[in-house]
Amino acid sequence: MKKVIFPLLTLLLMSCGHGPSKVIQEPLKPVSFKGIDSICQKWVPVESESLCTAKLFYTAEKKAVIKGQTNIPEAKKDLLDYLNKKGISYIDSLTILPDASVGETEMGIVTVSVCNIRRDPAHASELITQALMGTPVKVLKNNNDWYLVQTPDSYIGWVDNDAVSLKNKKEFETWKKSERVICTVKTGDITDERGGVVSDFVSGAILQVTGQDISGYNVLLPDGRQGLIQKNYVDDFSNWALQTGTNAEKLISFGRTLLGTQYLWGGISSKGIDCSGFARACYFSCGIIIPRDASSQALYGKEIDIADFASFKPGDLLFFGHIRNGKKVITHVGIYIGNGEVMHSSGMVKINSLNPSKANYSKRLRSILQTARRFMGEPEGKGIIRVREHNWYF
Repeated sequence: MKKVIFPLLTLLLMSCGHGPSKVIQEPLKPVSFKGIDSICQKWVPVESESLCTAKLFYTAEKKAVIKGQTNIPEAKKDLLDYLNKKGISYIDSLTILPDASVGETEMGIVTVSVCNIRRDPAHASELITQALMGTPVKVLKNNNDWYLVQTPDSYIGWVDNDAVSLKNKKEFETWKKSERVICTVKTGDITDERGGVVSDFVSGAILQVTGQDISGYNVLLPDGRQGLIQKNYVDDFSNWALQTGTNAEKLISFGRTLLGTQYLWGGISSKGIDCSGFARACYFSCGIIIPRDASSQALYGKEIDIADFASFKPGDLLFFGHIRNGKKVITHVGIYIGNGEVMHSSGMVKINSLNPSKANYSKRLRSILQTARRFMGEPEGKGIIRVREHNWYF
């Protein structure tokens, strides 16, 4: 997946963070400042997982303006401290997200089976990732038709406002404490009392339960729609979260249900999936949240020696790419399933071997293997979070 870079916005300016607000009408001239860039890089090593777009500008009257946005208050403090230590008098136009447009609804829940998250607030903009029905998101900005949101794996992008139901703090806490189920079959329908379709769903969707009968659960969708889902389609969400864990057999079994699924850049479900989305979906089926992009996934877990395939265990992530300026550039990821085989999404979800004697051998994959990481059995922390420990779910 590509990194996400958000455009700078025209923002309300305040002189040195104090005094009355004013708007700078003069054209701004950008100035390269390595100190500012290095601070942003320190706080946001992966741009898709946080925001820090600070830049220094000068007006025609040679007034310094620090402009941009970040969702990390500590990053802004570092930036302003840096300018103060340099003795630079500046106008502070660096916005902390969530901004005022969000109001009291800083959280939301995805209302559609698969929600598209885009680079910019436009339907023609690049699809960068997705989120499933019932996924909690943090709302960073609200421009009426689109919301800038952050997903539980820290990914940031824009969603159509019809795809997310905004919740204030009380409403969100009520949802977290409610009885919920998680869909564990590949796909299906939520129906009304007459059997008509209310919505489809894919594996991983989370639904609030309002009652049940012999045939299934009465469920409440995040936007208020109601329907019925068959009991054999779901597990109790709390029990699922407690019981799931480092189970390579379960992870691989889930991955096999997606074999033949078409490749979709930014996709994370059976409707279409990319390589890192496939790895993420498989780990989520075991109740583990890992980073969204292959380049980010390769930063976490335990590094495994790739010189000898005997070092690999089922469930390990194998990363592929090339070397640029002496550094590894990760462009693809697959899941090791044993016997020298890798399950991955390339064109479609499929299985290739790294063993030249096998019919499904991929010479190309073997030649571009760069590193391997083990998430199974590794301690929790940044890059490896269990759903049951994520405070957006419980």
